[in-house]
Amino acid sequence: MAHTEVITVEGLNDKIEALLKFCLAATCGILSADGGSIMLVDADGKNLTVTAAAGSNKNDAIGKKVAMGERVSGKAAKTMASVLVKGAIDINSDKYFSGMKKYEKINSGMSIPFVKNGKALGVINIKRTEQPQALTQEDVETVEIIARELALTL
Repeated sequence: MAHTEVITVEGLNDKIEALLKFCLAATCGILSADGGSIMLVDADGKNLTVTAAAGSNKNDAIGKKVAMGERVSGKAAKTMASVLVKGAIDINSDKYFSGMKKYEKINSGMSIPFVKNGKALGVINIKRTEQPQALTQEDVETVEIIARELALTL
């Protein structure tokens, strides 16, 4: 896979920006992912905001918000449990997607929360849009290690 450029939202502390870029680029590289994002929980705890993004839609993703409990990333953050998606999600029948716009075709993806002191700080989202090979439970376990380390440093 080619080098995955990672961009971050403006105004982050330089050290946090460098850490998020490193974690996302490394994770995409390790898993041969087409892209992904890191979302942080807002101060009020109601939303996640994309603070680092990689892939073809990275510029559109930066700054996007998702309510806790909505979409795959919001579900992972709210339940503080990893979510692995293999294949297409039926946005009309899945309660986490009811009435929502489908952003893009994702062949496989995951949202992995990073948690500190019993509180979700954010999620790491990884996707494969071009590759037909699905991400695996082993891949989830790899990203969970990265997420635990990220939580410790934030």
